[in-house]
Amino acid sequence: MMQRDNYEIQKGLAQKYFLKFDQNTLIKKFGLQYDENSLYVEFTGEIYRIDRKTAEVTCGSRKSGYHEVLSIFDLLCHSGEKPAQTGEWAPVNSLRGRPAIGVDTKFFDRYAKEFDTDREAFIGACRKLGGKKVLLGDIGFEIGIFYEMSLIVKFYASDDEFPAQVTVLWDADALKYVYYETTFYIVNHLFDKIRQIMQETPA
Repeated sequence: MMQRDNYEIQKGLAQKYFLKFDQNTLIKKFGLQYDENSLYVEFTGEIYRIDRKTAEVTCGSRKSGYHEVLSIFDLLCHSGEKPAQTGEWAPVNSLRGRPAIGVDTKFFDRYAKEFDTDREAFIGACRKLGGKKVLLGDIGFEIGIFYEMSLIVKFYASDDEFPAQVTVLWDADALKYVYYETTFYIVNHLFDKIRQIMQETPA
């Protein structure tokens, strides 16, 4: 319960932070669709609605979660310029400008185990999210995240010696457009989406 309450507090702070920004500037920078009441933002292949007065974020009829809200607001507000890809890929702890102390990426391991249970469903989920196959790992896909920003999911299947492994590559300049911590929110949300699609795929 305490963790959930903290998430709600952080969402509320992020909403207040967003409302300080000039929305017309954001509309122009990203070419956002909008009306009198809402802004519409594309994130991980879906359209999200932001209430212009309260900053509540929804996707369809669903109220957006902590990872989605903080990711979207950070992507919109962190940089004064629209994201651009350099074509140089790097793991999160090797990005230019990263903090001196990195976050352990072993929390990806639990997702790797799940993706390994049905590799064809994993491939299908990546494709459903608009992923483009790349020749990295046993299975690799470049998946769009936010307008011009994308990442690469690189998966290695388990064998007799090693467990399954999944890693993520970002554009080397990604931290110009998003905070280091937020890259983990984005990946958590993306991997949860992949897992959900896999579970919905008929056996």
